[in-house]
Amino acid sequence: MPFIEHRRHAVGLADLLLYDSLIEDGILLLHDGGLLAGWKFRGPDLGSATAAEMSTLSARLGAILRLGSGWMVQCESIRSQALATRRDSSFPTPSQDYR
Repeated sequence: MPFIEHRRHAVGLADLLLYDSLIEDGILLLHDGGLLAGWKFRGPDLGSATAAEMSTLSARLGAILRLGSGWMVQCESIRSQALATRRDSSFPTPSQDYR
C-alpha cells in the first residue's frame, strides 16, 4: 500500500483546518504557507457610538494595520449578556455590593 502524505478528501475536522505550527506568540503557520494572527479588541458600544467616533476608530485601525493589498481581515463579533441592573435603578457606591 503506497504512503500518501495528504488525504485526497477530508475525513474529519483536522483535515479541514490549515493550522501547522505556532511560530511566535499569537502567530500560526498554515499548511499552505500562509500566516494567521489573532488578537482581541474591545471596541465602543455600537448602539451609542456616534458616526464621528466610528470614523475615527476606523481611521486609527487602518493606520495601525497598514496592510496594503493582498490581505484579508476577518472580524467576528462575540456578544455577552450584561450583568443584571439593580432593581432600584441607583448606581452603587464603592462600599455597596455590585451583585
